[in-house]
Amino acid sequence: MVLFVIDYKTRKVEIAGIIPQAYGDWMKQIARNLTDPLEGFLRDKKFLIHDWDPLFTKDFRNILRAGGVKCVKTSIACPNMNPFVERFVRSIKSECLNKMLIFGEDHLRYCCEQYLLHYHT
Repeated sequence: MVLFVIDYKTRKVEIAGIIPQAYGDWMKQIARNLTDPLEGFLRDKKFLIHDWDPLFTKDFRNILRAGGVKCVKTSIACPNMNPFVERFVRSIKSECLNKMLIFGEDHLRYCCEQYLLHYHT
């Protein structure tokens, strides 16, 4: 699983984490990383829009709330409520990941990083 965040204003994408199987404690650590006052991606942000995935637990939302970020859930089965994320997922899949044979987590991480360099330029 690849977890990423997008800044709607600048369209900057950051990979928040890559893990074979996500779980609650890992998501709590991701929330702490995102709201880190020095280097966190969400340090100047007020909202995090996410879907109804059960990984966005109450603990995850509480950590974000403590960092000053309000979680906003999209409606169920409404991809148009988060169009930039949907478009990025479609782009990285069709332009990169579906055309490659991925040989492990390190290779996936490398492919995603290279695609982000391409995407941002």
